[in-house]
Amino acid sequence: MKKSIYQFSEPRLCKLEFDLCNDFVLRENTECNIQLKLETKIQKKDADEAVVLLQVLLEGDAPYKIIAEESANFKWNMGEVDESDVEKFLQQNAPTLLLGYIRQIISTVTAASGYGAYNIPFINFIQ
Repeated sequence: MKKSIYQFSEPRLCKLEFDLCNDFVLRENTECNIQLKLETKIQKKDADEAVVLLQVLLEGDAPYKIIAEESANFKWNMGEVDESDVEKFLQQNAPTLLLGYIRQIISTVTAASGYGAYNIPFINFIQ
């Protein structure tokens, strides 16, 4: 098995804020209107290395508000890829990978809220 030219460090949870909305009332036969917002921040360190941070915000007409951030250091072999491929990787693949890590954390935290687990859907990061 051959390693990919793209590698990443162990992702880390950088921030997790959970606030239960005490004035929230769940009405019978209705669903929460949870709004999911995602933001990707990319900080290039060298020609072949960058830190990618994914911020997840859950808010709206919901029982809770959550802000969570996950990041990792990504590296690649510059001699083996085009700059445009690197940009696609950082804008699409890196946040997709980070979302996989943060999805489980959000599900676990929201399940403990008493309102059931919120499972972040699959996201298409293609712009």
